[in-house]
Amino acid sequence: MKRRKVPLSTLIDVRRELAYLYRRVDAGQIGSGDAAKRAYLLAQVSDAIAKSEIEPRLREIEELAKAQGLL
Repeated sequence: MKRRKVPLSTLIDVRRELAYLYRRVDAGQIGSGDAAKRAYLLAQVSDAIAKSEIEPRLREIEELAKAQGLL
């Protein structure tokens, strides 16, 4: 089977890949054990993306709060 090169740089990308993975399991093209391992890795990617998006926003909120004397 030819490898797919799918971008996983956004949460939407990860969601699409999870849906693709689900469809492959449902069609019997991939075993549930292998799918579970891949889904776990995709969840880790998803978590890393979310944290990397939240961190700068949190920093900005903290700076605004300090500037307004709230922290």
